[in-house]
Amino acid sequence: MSPNSYIKTKTSEGVGRVTLCRPDVANALNTEMIHELDVAFRSFEKDMTIRVILLEGQGKNFCAGADLDDIRQGGQNSTKALKQLSESLHNLILTVAQIRKPIVTLVGGVAAGAGLGLVLLSDLVISGEKAKYITAFTAAGLSPDSGLTWFLPRFIGLRKAKLLLMENRPLSSAEALEFGLVDRIVPDDEVQTSGFAEALKLSRGPVLAYGKIKKLLNDSFERSLEEQLNEEATLIIQQSISPEGREGLAAFFEKRRPNFEAI
Repeated sequence: MSPNSYIKTKTSEGVGRVTLCRPDVANALNTEMIHELDVAFRSFEKDMTIRVILLEGQGKNFCAGADLDDIRQGGQNSTKALKQLSESLHNLILTVAQIRKPIVTLVGGVAAGAGLGLVLLSDLVISGEKAKYITAFTAAGLSPDSGLTWFLPRFIGLRKAKLLLMENRPLSSAEALEFGLVDRIVPDDEVQTSGFAEALKLSRGPVLAYGKIKKLLNDSFERSLEEQLNEEATLIIQQSISPEGREGLAAFFEKRRPNFEAI
């Protein structure tokens, strides 16, 4: 990581690790950090040696959301600064939403605002027992961004989404699990090891098939049942003649474990 970098990246055993590195401000996202994240996600998506992306925060917290200090430093141009920060953040949200590889996110401490948005974009979320999830925006007198008004109704329904966004009440890990915002709760000191183990497990699977699953599910809200069935038929045929599909089918008929990593 260069002295001016706000993130750190590392690759190991097919897992591309992205670490938010502003622990002194709970890994709040400034414009430069958002740009670095965008570049890192795009790079890992293109790198065929990377099969899974793991996202985490350095220190006690995952991410406190967008760094509103960027707006204060804008002075008389605070509106322009907010517009730039929001546009950069939304470009990042779109980039991450289009990633076809599995994204595993590890949450310790606080996931707030845009940090919660990144959690909702993930495919698997490992949460520490003491983690807290909060929408945050109304505490600063702001309406939401980061896609929360799009994601939350789809996860928890419209009424609960209204309540969370208006009341700004923190959710515990147990409540986040009940709402379907996270997938696993582990002791706080086991988040890193458990999360990496889950990422490794996914990396040994059919990554191209995972990408098709993500696309089918994400697009399903905009399609009729007939359109969805047609797309399922198209993609399963594509997958069946791909190297992954050929290996998976061969392993099924030969009654052995498929070796997707060798493809």
